[in-house]
Amino acid sequence: MGTGTGLGGGSLRVFVPGANASAIRTIRLCDFCGELPVDPGSNDCGSIGAISGAENMTFIWVVLWVIALLLGLFILGWMNAVRASIARKRELDNLVRPAIDAVRQCLATAEDMVTKVAEIPVARNHLFARLAQIGRIDIFPASYRTLDKVAESDLARWLMHRNELGSAPAQMELIRKITVRGEGKDGTVYLFRFRADPSNWAAGRGWMAGVAGPYWDGDELPSYASGTFSELTPFDKLTVEQHVDFLRAALKKKGLIVHC
Repeated sequence: MGTGTGLGGGSLRVFVPGANASAIRTIRLCDFCGELPVDPGSNDCGSIGAISGAENMTFIWVVLWVIALLLGLFILGWMNAVRASIARKRELDNLVRPAIDAVRQCLATAEDMVTKVAEIPVARNHLFARLAQIGRIDIFPASYRTLDKVAESDLARWLMHRNELGSAPAQMELIRKITVRGEGKDGTVYLFRFRADPSNWAAGRGWMAGVAGPYWDGDELPSYASGTFSELTPFDKLTVEQHVDFLRAALKKKGLIVHC
């Protein structure tokens, strides 16, 4: 088979040597790249499909890369939170260990040591939990096992996490007890204000707002509650009533009703 001269306008005349004129065919070249088409009855050489496929593959790889990046960031964040929680538990264990060891060894100073550790808000609930593990909650001072004291310790522990305040607050004050209704029973949420040690990164914020709870009537006192949190907002940015209104809205999203 031979080819004749190009006809111009994207066409090519093809003929078979020795054949009559009726054997001559005109083939239109590819509109996209000017090459011979894959199918002589078509004017598509396949380049368009190849490029379209390449673009699709590029898009897929970009999507996969973004998903991998987001997954990697999630895993890193999760690992950081786990490490911070482990570090917090280790620090709390170190705070209560002398008192726990004294109780185990039946030292004469054990009760005094337990009382001194119970006075530290961030260590209080952890100390009680460790005494419960060894069957000696009887030595824990009852004055530090009230709901107010449990709530104070709960918030201090939450703030201690490295992803939050990063250390136990230097001072804490109970501002308001708020009665809530949910899960078919009544409970209490505690509004505190606290401030950090002067060396803490958030010291410049002064007094900040924090919440502990809810603690449900009739339930055994927990070491921590599911709704304990703080946005580390300067307390004086809002009035007490505005803090309560903000808390009411937040609790409503969780299906709880506030009774002030």
